[in-house]
Amino acid sequence: MSAGFWLGGGAVLAFGIGGAGVWLGALLGLVGLWSIRGFVQSLLHPPGRVQVDDSRVLLPLRLCKPGELDTAPDRLRHAYFLRKAVSVTQAAPVLVVETDEVAIEYPRDWFASDADQIRLARALNAHIRARAEERR
Repeated sequence: MSAGFWLGGGAVLAFGIGGAGVWLGALLGLVGLWSIRGFVQSLLHPPGRVQVDDSRVLLPLRLCKPGELDTAPDRLRHAYFLRKAVSVTQAAPVLVVETDEVAIEYPRDWFASDADQIRLARALNAHIRARAEERR
């Protein structure tokens, strides 16, 4: 639906107005093509899965794209929510998971419900706390 809006609006501007409308229409068309690209990625790649246990933590790097972080639980550093400092294009809250290697953001719309996002944060924080207590 989003791609149709962008491509349709781009076509109306490009062919209906002319002049500067051609450039603006081409820009809107590119946004529509980017949206189509995201849809195709969701068809080609299954959504990432999260696995948290005592021996490993498996975290997807991006939604519906290849690549995941397979790390040990002791390499987790922080798991927290950003509720206010979120860009306009992302749904709040954003779960941020920091490891020794990378910080990964999981927006609200990646999860079926708020409870799933909270459950993941609690599981990760439980592993972080357990590792911190072991080091003491």
